[in-house]
Amino acid sequence: MHAYFPQAAAATLTLLATALAAPAHAATVPVTNCNDHGAGSLRNAAAVALDNDVIDMRGLSCARILLTSGPVVFAQPTITLQGPGPARLAIDGGGHSSVLRNHQAGKGSGGLLRIRDLTVRNGRLEDPVQAEGGCVYGYNLELEHVSVHHCVVRGPRYVSGGGVAATRDLRLIRSEVYANRAVSTLTDGFAGVGGAIANTMLLDHSRLCDNVSQQPSDGLSSAGGGFANTVSASYSTVSHNIGGGLDMARGIVERSTFSDNTKFGLHIGHLGVGVFNSTFSSNKGPGLLAEGGFLVQNTIAFNTSSRSGSVCQGGLHLANGGLQLEGNLVAHNTCDGLPLDFSTYGATQLYIPSEGNLIMYSVAPVPEGTISADPHLLPLANNGGPTLTHALPAGSPAIDTSVYDQHAGDYDQRGIGFRRIVGGGADIGAFERQQL
Repeated sequence: MHAYFPQAAAATLTLLATALAAPAHAATVPVTNCNDHGAGSLRNAAAVALDNDVIDMRGLSCARILLTSGPVVFAQPTITLQGPGPARLAIDGGGHSSVLRNHQAGKGSGGLLRIRDLTVRNGRLEDPVQAEGGCVYGYNLELEHVSVHHCVVRGPRYVSGGGVAATRDLRLIRSEVYANRAVSTLTDGFAGVGGAIANTMLLDHSRLCDNVSQQPSDGLSSAGGGFANTVSASYSTVSHNIGGGLDMARGIVERSTFSDNTKFGLHIGHLGVGVFNSTFSSNKGPGLLAEGGFLVQNTIAFNTSSRSGSVCQGGLHLANGGLQLEGNLVAHNTCDGLPLDFSTYGATQLYIPSEGNLIMYSVAPVPEGTISADPHLLPLANNGGPTLTHALPAGSPAIDTSVYDQHAGDYDQRGIGFRRIVGGGADIGAFERQQL
């Protein structure tokens, strides 16, 4: 088995995993009250803290810090905000300003703004030229166990990162970014990303949900959920975003679910993308819109598209690139109400070997040996693990009919405890039926 997956993409992701290593800190600066300003406030701590310090809010008994004097701005290249937990403390912009901003982090220093165990909410940023980061903005950002929600960027031109915007790298670890909006007020403007935008993004056990990319016409809009040139996503959920789910050029997606997004679930725009053990379900648009890539053991089902001009896009749509397919299940997708699971447009091809797939209905050529049958998928549900999946019932033609690919790993989408091979062989798709 020879996968078309450039080493450069894997190397980029390795750099992301190590570039934001925990810095040594010089001191801890406590926040002792929930006032907007003055001694003991968060704003005062931000003003007096030094590079690499930790601003500690764990001793607060209040549930909210309401900002009435604009965002809290950090001048330190590297700073950490430590909260008591996202359910215990929220930093609230009150709908009048953005919330946390660091314009210096990373510039020549490799620093970052690190936020832990907090909620950041109700930020609003309006700018006549470029509005980014309705709640959180920085050069490098790391959010761990953080909730960012109900934030807005708005303006007539370029607006993006309704919830979070990082100029360079963004790490979301066990965090959620939801119910944020990017609103362009002109038809020739660009409504970018409602949720999170970065050059390089890591999603680990995180959620991008219910975000909106919005403008008055059908002009340029990117993704409601998230956008990055390079993405590393695992055990994460991208769902119910308007304007698209997650848009990426290169990287790796594994053991994640993309569901109920409008426009597309996941857009991959480069040959150096690997998508493994993931589910794409019930998106209003193609579940997976690809311009190349390596797809292994994925389930793409129940996505519904509408014709755009002369093009009808299926659940898996290949545009201007090439795919290598191993063990994918593509079924029950439609365009204009008619069955369409796999479609292509432009100069496209399938790389060989591509085997062990089930594609229920296709208007494009499929790999030799592809099964064309109804897999009888059960509804999207919590079948164990951190993300939703489509289970296979007994008797499904997808059971034991795939070929094991080392890139799929030892477990199915649900992770440890759910073996990849049970019985006579691997099942097709992201779910492995555990009963013998």
